[in-house]
Amino acid sequence: MSTIKDKLLVKAKVKQEEFAEAPLSKCIEIGLLDMKESIKKGVRIAMGTWVAKEATGDCYACFAGCVMLETFNVEPHLTLEFGLEFCLKQDIKFLDGSQARFHALDNIRHGSIGCALMEMYNYEEISEYRLWNRAVPKFDKKNPEPFFVAMEEISMLLKEKGF
Repeated sequence: MSTIKDKLLVKAKVKQEEFAEAPLSKCIEIGLLDMKESIKKGVRIAMGTWVAKEATGDCYACFAGCVMLETFNVEPHLTLEFGLEFCLKQDIKFLDGSQARFHALDNIRHGSIGCALMEMYNYEEISEYRLWNRAVPKFDKKNPEPFFVAMEEISMLLKEKGF
């Protein structure tokens, strides 16, 4: 007989595996859902910070950081600096493929589709994909909709292109 906690752990693992194997368009969709969920929980969006908790108790996260909080259940009391080395020191285990997707989401929030594809798929020649780059409005907590719309448009473009 499985408990509710067991079922939640299985669901979380499935979600983590889905992210770790997802094409970039799906990663953006997951990121948007997780970002909206994080905001509902009081997380403040700070695009230069993966995850950080201030002494005041305020938690900050970026686009990819929200995926770490919601999909990977990273404890918000941890401060995650940019880079895999820090995560390894803190014994934070991300599934294979996740780290490249976090970096790709960081590029996507800037509209750098070519760089995001390079991160995820190890493309050496990205000049063709740079033509797909988009201007993305900065996230504004008072009016987040333009950011969300831009991310959805990029996700749709990538889906159409097979990514």
